[in-house]
Formats: sequence, structure tokens, C-alpha cells
Amino acid sequence: MRKALLTLIAAAGSMFAQAQWLSQNVPMTYDGYMFDMETVDANTCWGGLWNGAATSPYTLDFARTIDGGNTWTTGTIPAATGWVISNIWPLSADTCFVMMCNINAGGGMIYKTVDGGTTWTQNSTAGMYSQATSFGNVIYFSDSQNGFTMGDPIGAGANKLVTQMVKVGEQTAQLDGILLKMAGFYEKEVDAKVSTLSSLLEPIIMLILGLGVGLLVAGVLMPIYNLAGAQ
Repeated sequence: MRKALLTLIAAAGSMFAQAQWLSQNVPMTYDGYMFDMETVDANTCWGGLWNGAATSPYTLDFARTIDGGNTWTTGTIPAATGWVISNIWPLSADTCFVMMCNINAGGGMIYKTVDGGTTWTQNSTAGMYSQATSFGNVIYFSDSQNGFTMGDPIGAGANKLVTQMVKVGEQTAQLDGILLKMAGFYEKEVDAKVSTLSSLLEPIIMLILGLGVGLLVAGVLMPIYNLAGAQ
């Protein structure tokens, strides 16, 4: 009985230990964070990086791990100034696609690596994403030869991204993967907007709290001063 109880406790402890989250450091040269993370398997993961200390957080930087996150390597895609990573889609430890956009002029480009990010080549032609009224925003590949990209409009206009991607998913029999991709994309978009809103509200809340404390202190001290003056 005691042996069985000890075995049960050990098994429970093992399950509890496996359920823990591990903090892993991604070496960056700035105070930044990973805005887009895609896993290939239990060991391989790629992500796009944002610079949280810059006026514009968008970068050409990426991070990659091939040992389950124990070590990360970072790099920069050699594109011209103004181009930044919109979305990343890896297929293996070596092959990865990125969708890029120009933050100043719209449009988009596809870049691809087949050597783990050591070298990158442009995988799209100049005329594919030349519209200044939209920007490349999403990329998805089912294998090294078959994939698609989508964009969003700049400024006002109806966003037909979801219906268009569902249509493509039905035509390519990849609807489940596309829906998961869309869910992750919109979740990151909402998180970014909430983070921006929070940063805008913080100084306003601090100002209101400061005024409240000032009024409270004034309400306490004014009667004391009045009494002292009356004497």
C-alpha cells in the first residue's frame, strides 16, 4: 500500500512538473518582444521581433530556436529601409517565409530563407504588391511550393480579409489551418491595440489620481489652517 501511494505521489509530481511554464531568454540588442511566433515542432520555432524602445516598433529582425527554446539565435532580413516584417511562416528549421510591408509606402514583398536565416532572398516580383492603398499582412504556406498571402487596406474601407481567406481555404482544402492562422493574427492585433490603449490611459489615470489626492489633502489641511488663523 505504501509503495503504491509513493508511486502515485511521484506520478502526480511528475505531471505537475511537466505542466510548468519555463521562462526563456531571446537575446536582443534592444528592449523588445516577439510579436509573431510560429512553431514547426516541439523543438523548432520562429518569431518576428518588435523594438519596444523605438518610436516605431516594427523591425526586420527575427528569432529562431531549434532546441525547444533553450537557445535562440537572432538575425536581420537584408531589405531596404522602410520595409518591416508583417508575418512569418516557417516550414522547418531551415526554411521560412516572411511577408513584409513598407511602413512609408504600402505594398509588400515575400522573403524566403532555406539555410536557417543565414541568407534571405526576395521571393516575389515587384508588381505583385505595388498598390500604395494596401499592405502585405499575412502569409501561409502548406509546403515549400504552395501558399498564399493576403493584405489589408490602408485607411478607411471594408476589410474583406476573413471572407477572402475562407474562400481560399475552401478552394485549397486548407480551411482548418487558415482559420487557425486567422485566429492567431486577430488575437495579436487585438493585443497590440489593447497595449496601445493601456499606454495612452496610464498618464490620464495618474493625472486623475494626482488631482484626487491633491483635493483630499487640501480638504484636510484647509480647516486646520482656518482654525490656526482664527486663533
